[in-house]
Amino acid sequence: MWGKHEQALHTMRAAGRIAPEEITGCPRIHKLVGDLVATAPITVRREAREFAGAYGIAA
Repeated sequence: MWGKHEQALHTMRAAGRIAPEEITGCPRIHKLVGDLVATAPITVRREAREFAGAYGIAA
């Protein structure tokens, strides 16, 4: 989802509601959240940090 930060975060949130264990146990998701925190626009970064905190992802 290159350049579609909000869509990526929205999709991860939906996945978290359906299968939270997939969010907490998937290294690819952890990397994606870290990338969002590092490169997304500031509003998305803030939301990505909140998402990371809710799922115990170090970002």
